[in-house]
Amino acid sequence: MPEWIIWAGWVSTVLGALAAIWRLAEPARTLLKRVEGLEERSKRDFARLNDAVSYDKAVAKALIALLNHSETGNNTGAIRAARDELQMFLIER
Repeated sequence: MPEWIIWAGWVSTVLGALAAIWRLAEPARTLLKRVEGLEERSKRDFARLNDAVSYDKAVAKALIALLNHSETGNNTGAIRAARDELQMFLIER
């Protein structure tokens, strides 16, 4: 048998094995890309939820001040302070 045929057999065997390994590893690479995308979205969602929580707290403080004022009719200083605090929160946002 000519020597080049033996070498051609070896080359085709090695290339075939590399192609098989490549095909077996492709799902793992695809899954890794998907997980990285999901992690990035999760970080953004967590930041947005934290923003929403701080917004809800600011609105709740203003609402409590309004309820206290409507109950007694006094305490206008607390109303002004709550208004100023809510305005600063909304402006800084």
